Amino acid sequence: MSDSNEYPNRGSVRVRRRTRRSVSIPYYPVIKLPDYFDNTNFAESYNRVHEIFKSMTLPTEWNVNDRYYHLSVDSSRLKVKYIGPGRNDREAAAIRTNHSIPSQCGIFYFEIDIISKGREGYIGIGFCTKQVSLNRLPGWENDSWGYHGDDGCTFCSPGSGKYYGPKFTTGDTIGCCLNFRDGTAFFTKNGENLGIAFRDLKGTFYPCIGLRTKGEFIEANFGHKKFKFEIERYMKEEKTRLHATLEANLTDNKFINNINTVIQEI
Repeated sequence: MSDSNEYPNRGSVRVRRRTRRSVSIPYYPVIKLPDYFDNTNFAESYNRVHEIFKSMTLPTEWNVNDRYYHLSVDSSRLKVKYIGPGRNDREAAAIRTNHSIPSQCGIFYFEIDIISKGREGYIGIGFCTKQVSLNRLPGWENDSWGYHGDDGCTFCSPGSGKYYGPKFTTGDTIGCCLNFRDGTAFFTKNGENLGIAFRDLKGTFYPCIGLRTKGEFIEANFGHKKFKFEIERYMKEEKTRLHATLEANLTDNKFINNINTVIQEI
């Protein structure tokens, strides 16, 4: 397995459609406008549009420049293997994706295939902020959340974990879903929803994984192939639930008064 440290030039971003076809959307870099556009409405609109597109870029692969050195990443930037000594927790290693998750997407889901659990299977899967140290498993630091394969526990801060679900090992597929609409996250195992793991989530998050012992080897799926979990079905159920909540609120006079107040302020 090769270790990639450079990005090839790419002229497009891969995204998924409901038909499961991948289509290319051209990526246009921000080009500096001529000086005579300074302080014009056009320049303001131009810069705003580029900021919007930048803020809605989805995670598509691991960032080889945002990892701990005990990890090797292959040329696809989807497979990660632990190559460190793996003697203790101080030799854990994590990696983040190339982009954070835009909260505007509402719901974001990814899956991790466990190619090998290695010596001990100390594999953590989850998400974290940009500032979190990468020599720790997901969930072992503040602003980091993770589900661990060796004990089935979830972690969201230094200290002991909380029992959550089954352990996972070689051949399993673990999914992670962040719901920005209600501030929750849940995990799946081999296509089965394990229930809500974390609540009251707020912030800018990156998908991440952590490995700790020799031979641990995973591959990520950020939507370039079919998921084991029926994420489309979940999204339809969420849409139905939100519509039902909205309809119920429309009969609530307090809710209507709040909406009217907001409209008047605008």
